[in-house]
Amino acid sequence: MAAVPGQPSGDIRRGATLALLLLLALNLALRSYVSLRPLEAIDGLTIPDDAYLSLSIARNIAQGLGPQYGEQYTNGFQPFYVFLMVPVYWLIPHDPIMPVHLALLLTSLFDTLTLLILLRLVRRVSTSACTPILTALLWMLHPRIIGVATNGLETAIACFFVVWVLAYFHKHFLPAEHAPNRRDCVRLGVLLGLGMLARIDCIVLAAVVTALLLWMHGSARRGALAWAMVVNASMFLVYLPWLAYSYAYTGDFYPVSGSAVRLMTLARVDASTTFAGLHGLMARAALRAIAGPNQAWIACSAVLLLLGLAFRHLKCRPAKGQAVLLAASWGYAIALICAYVFYEFGPHFFDRYFHPVRVPLLLTIATLTDSLLSSFKRARVRAGAAILFAAFILASQSSDPYLRDLLFGNGSPNLGYMNLGLWARSTFPNGTVVGGSQTGAVGYFADNLKVVNLDGVVNKRCYESLVHRANMKYVRGQGIEYVFGWAVNFAYLVHMSNGFKQGDIADLKKIPGFQSWNTDWYVGKVSYDVIDRATAGDSPPR
Repeated sequence: MAAVPGQPSGDIRRGATLALLLLLALNLALRSYVSLRPLEAIDGLTIPDDAYLSLSIARNIAQGLGPQYGEQYTNGFQPFYVFLMVPVYWLIPHDPIMPVHLALLLTSLFDTLTLLILLRLVRRVSTSACTPILTALLWMLHPRIIGVATNGLETAIACFFVVWVLAYFHKHFLPAEHAPNRRDCVRLGVLLGLGMLARIDCIVLAAVVTALLLWMHGSARRGALAWAMVVNASMFLVYLPWLAYSYAYTGDFYPVSGSAVRLMTLARVDASTTFAGLHGLMARAALRAIAGPNQAWIACSAVLLLLGLAFRHLKCRPAKGQAVLLAASWGYAIALICAYVFYEFGPHFFDRYFHPVRVPLLLTIATLTDSLLSSFKRARVRAGAAILFAAFILASQSSDPYLRDLLFGNGSPNLGYMNLGLWARSTFPNGTVVGGSQTGAVGYFADNLKVVNLDGVVNKRCYESLVHRANMKYVRGQGIEYVFGWAVNFAYLVHMSNGFKQGDIADLKKIPGFQSWNTDWYVGKVSYDVIDRATAGDSPPR
């Protein structure tokens, strides 16, 4: 890349490159350390129940059962991550613990690759050698980003493709005077297709990229339309094998998990679609999920912006490339937030759904930092400002109790889901049919049982029973003997079961000894009468 006026000398840039490589290595090392800690120490800090759902499906595929959870085929998972984990279960078919650690190492690697692309992108648009280094520190030490990188889900992988798409689009498509060629369009489409395989909501990014392409090259409408068609056709071709696979096993293209999550949210507000009753609630939940874990970053952005306004004589303004990059990344973030607030919902998952929103927030900080540092004429002043910023990053993020728990905590029986799975395995006789709304850890650790998912996220037949408010009928039809869950899960079962009677679930009692997220678990025995036993299905209770 040609030197830009005002950029540092070659020696300084080489030193900065070595510093960035060291920070990348530290990023991976820090996450790997967390990934390899005892599972009981990190299960309740980073790993949600859905991670065990995904790993259970990967294990079933490896065993030749296909995309199965329980005895039902499902498309309620993100294929890129699950298929990456299948070879792990070929090699380690009987150990449930080691594959979890390997899954966390895999997502840690993707997180580090994400940082690598971010740094290349920031370096491309920055004039100060300190800006990428400070950017790396922000990402590397953010406790919640470490948590996402080690959550055993596809979140870090999807974010990797989001950043790669933004970087590729910035390099090959953003100069409006430069017409993209067909090869660039195909490559962009392939990246978008891989992003959708990593997480289906990357289709929002595809829509934003298409809109930007048409807007920026609008003067050549036929050319812009043709480029957009090539991008989207390439994306579709990459995604097509998954659609065929999904349809072959389930008869559906759209994942049942999205529909089930949406239904759960609507049931919480009794299907109210008013702004105050639904969308306002979702907007507040989205604000908490974004602002709460990123308070230090938001405060940093505000301080940098105020400094820029206070010292206007320093001419702190982003370069053209930085401004367009920010517009593209924030356009995607806003579209993603709107998609979940106004359609998909699922506020209990917003903390990970909105992880990619950290990308434009980080780029904003990098842009403001670079503008401020570059405006100082004296090298000593620039170095002093960078050191103060680095100290702020270290102090604000290292003081977070969550980071201390990740690195040094011993775990808690009142967090996480693994304890429930181990309890179920040791409590019920082999072959017992059990059901629940949060069944990932039970299905993964208690593989001696028949586990039936009752929130529908990986179970289309259950989802259909929920839609028709016949969930209790489905429970009996599957021959389920015991139902477990939180109080809210039992309330959901009752709400989605017309004609539910108080005695349908008998002997309901709290499970002693552990909780999940400080919430009690309950277990109850399903009651059957003569008619129910005659229609209970292939697996009647003993």
